[in-house]
Amino acid sequence: MVHNPFAAARVLATAGLLFCAGCGGSSPAPAQPATSGALFDSLTAPGPDARQCNSPDNCLEWNNTGAGDGIVGRSRHDDGVRGISYGVGPSMHDISAGVQGVEAAPSTFGAGVVGRSQGSWGVVGEDYNPNGDAGVFGTALESGVWGRTNGEDFEGIFADTGPGAKDGAALYALAHGNSGAAFFQQDENRAGTATVAAMTSTANTGAPIYAGANAYGSVFTVDDDGDLTVTGSVRTGNPCSRGCDAVHRSIAYAATAPTPTLEDTGESQLHSGEANVRLDADFANAIDARTQYIVLLTSEGENQGLYVSSRTPSSFSVREMHGGRSDCAFAYRIVAHPLGASNARLPRIAMPAITPPRHPLLPE
Repeated sequence: MVHNPFAAARVLATAGLLFCAGCGGSSPAPAQPATSGALFDSLTAPGPDARQCNSPDNCLEWNNTGAGDGIVGRSRHDDGVRGISYGVGPSMHDISAGVQGVEAAPSTFGAGVVGRSQGSWGVVGEDYNPNGDAGVFGTALESGVWGRTNGEDFEGIFADTGPGAKDGAALYALAHGNSGAAFFQQDENRAGTATVAAMTSTANTGAPIYAGANAYGSVFTVDDDGDLTVTGSVRTGNPCSRGCDAVHRSIAYAATAPTPTLEDTGESQLHSGEANVRLDADFANAIDARTQYIVLLTSEGENQGLYVSSRTPSSFSVREMHGGRSDCAFAYRIVAHPLGASNARLPRIAMPAITPPRHPLLPE
């Protein structure tokens, strides 16, 4: 029998039958780690009818050379199969596991552990270590943890820190190397008719929905009002006439202002030295009518000079200076205050302090 380093401390329970590896004859089970409640103790304590063995190999092993399952556990009121390990793995890649699933076939859709449910979650992971461990931990050459849902308004993977968590993360992702992504989301609806976002996030009042940091501190946040704050430049990657493709783009920088602004541009023409320009209805509907907007004029023909003679919430008037009566064209730029935006000028804020949660299985 090939020695399995994970089998030295493994429990398998199937419909009232319990095998305990590493418990040692009639001697008591090894000391269990400190827990936070009776629930964990009841799950890990060997039953009074548990069969004992003291072996460096598996206490129970079945090798099915046919097409069926190796072991099936069923229970009407409790766990069909329960695995408990008292061992400690030497590293994150050699973990002592209560239940270990290994997919050895070179198949495309194989899985080490699969969870299916008709009424609730397929796989649930809970951590009772007050020092912090993982309820579910996955590591792989491809997907460490993969979740999919076929139901409506349900999640493929659901993560929750719980009401008593402090400075923790419901979902923690870590990437190693120069080309890996700690978190990647994709909408696979290729027909262009998707109505569900690839990723959605919500936050309680006052908490950032998203926050990012480098080694020196926060670099961007999205608060619960939808306001984006970045410490760097806002840039766009644009196509260009020469030298651009799907990978290479021309960088343009977003303009900034000391107060929130909403702008519109257009062209009009004087008639006998006068012009009345109506604001676009959608633009007028989106600006604060209580705050005066600014109109900047650029003449596109000879005249004695142009000025804005009046402004209303729906239009503005332009006149030629010194009583001129030319019919020249002109361009205009309107700078207005958005409806509902703050009036603060260059306000100062404190970027949220972000301390990435450390995990004992992860390298420093």
